[in-house]
Amino acid sequence: RDLHSFPTRRSSDLAQSSGVSLPRYKTLAFAVSAAYAGVAGSLGISEANVRVIRHRAIHQLRDCMGVAA
Repeated sequence: RDLHSFPTRRSSDLAQSSGVSLPRYKTLAFAVSAAYAGVAGSLGISEANVRVIRHRAIHQLRDCMGVAA
């Protein structure tokens, strides 16, 4: 393999010299990662809410039936 194909500390310089718009792609990478984090966070919160609702429903059902916890 060619040594130029490995990432180096100057990879941003090399990318710019090959015509890649760094600010554009860095912004795009940030936006994509933020979107993934947002989806993951909302899925985690919705799962936590479902668990709380189920927990409350079980306790309410036990209270209505007079069953000790």
